[in-house]
This record gives sequence, structure tokens and C-alpha cells, in this order.
Amino acid sequence: MFGKTVSDKFIRDIRLKIALLGKQPDANPKNRFIDSTERKTYRNIIHKSYCVLYSVTSSTIDVIDIYHSSRSPEFIQTLEK
Repeated sequence: MFGKTVSDKFIRDIRLKIALLGKQPDANPKNRFIDSTERKTYRNIIHKSYCVLYSVTSSTIDVIDIYHSSRSPEFIQTLEK
């Protein structure tokens, strides 16, 4: 679907946004389909039509999944169960 140059740039842009999480993990909005707890917050990075779902605790940042934003909320709710 994408040409190689465009897809390489797309991946590079997502990786750059993920790399910035170490400096500002709370800069992105909370995920509205997964409830955060006192110890763990779920957040999204939006890039074009894709969403990077990640969790933040006091000691870690975990990327859970990268998915197209047209996926249903039921799919998102099952990721961390």
C-alpha cells in the first residue's frame, strides 16, 4: 500500500514518538477504553490513522500495541487482560 520510502518514514516517525516517552510519558491522552488504576495509566500516541497504546507505572513504560484506529473498542479492552 505504501511505497518503501513512505513506509520507512512512517515507521521512523512512530519510533521517534515512542522514544520521546522517556522524557514525557504523560504528555499523551489517556486511553478512553481501558480504565487506568492508581498504579498504572494507559495512554495513546496518535499518528495518522494509527494508535500506539502504552502503559505507564512509576518505574516502567510499556508499549502494548500499535493498531489502526478503526479497530473496535472491544479489541482494545482485551489487550491487557
